[in-house]
Amino acid sequence: MKRGGVSYRVRLADGRKVALGRNLEEALAAYVNLMSAGGHDESTRLARELLQRHRKGAAARRIAFDLTEEDVVAMLKRAGGRCEVTNKRFGDDKPPGSRIRPWAPSIDRRDSSAGYTASNCRLVCAYVNVAMNRFGDDLLVELIEAIVRREVRQAMLSHFPRKRRSLGAVGNAGNPESSASDAPSD
Repeated sequence: MKRGGVSYRVRLADGRKVALGRNLEEALAAYVNLMSAGGHDESTRLARELLQRHRKGAAARRIAFDLTEEDVVAMLKRAGGRCEVTNKRFGDDKPPGSRIRPWAPSIDRRDSSAGYTASNCRLVCAYVNVAMNRFGDDLLVELIEAIVRREVRQAMLSHFPRKRRSLGAVGNAGNPESSASDAPSD
């Protein structure tokens, strides 16, 4: 999906260009409707691409692969263009020097000891899939929460410099990694 001038548009697999709307939310809704209705070709193309890539990887790692094209199309519809873990929109951006497109859709197995089945799989950003590779959702969520706590604390300290000592104590409350030096002194 590209923004051209004053509206968003998409080029379908058959070469047709379809206008989706003037604002991003409107365009995303139109895109989802298009993919779930008559624009079936684009979601089928993406489903085939995901199937081929993940089937090849599963075979190389000797993991059972029981997904069909219909399963992946259903996942695409369910995800609605967003990562099912983070709710971040999928995208094709590829940072210079990177071997992966971090925001591209990727098939994740919820239980990594089980194979690729419709009930065990969901669509996530490739970056999220890599991050959860060995440790799963729980540690990724813990990491994200730690980052958010740090960012909120830094934002609060920069906005309220006089309250630095008391905010420092509040920001680290319940954090087992905080040290005595983080606590306010009298």
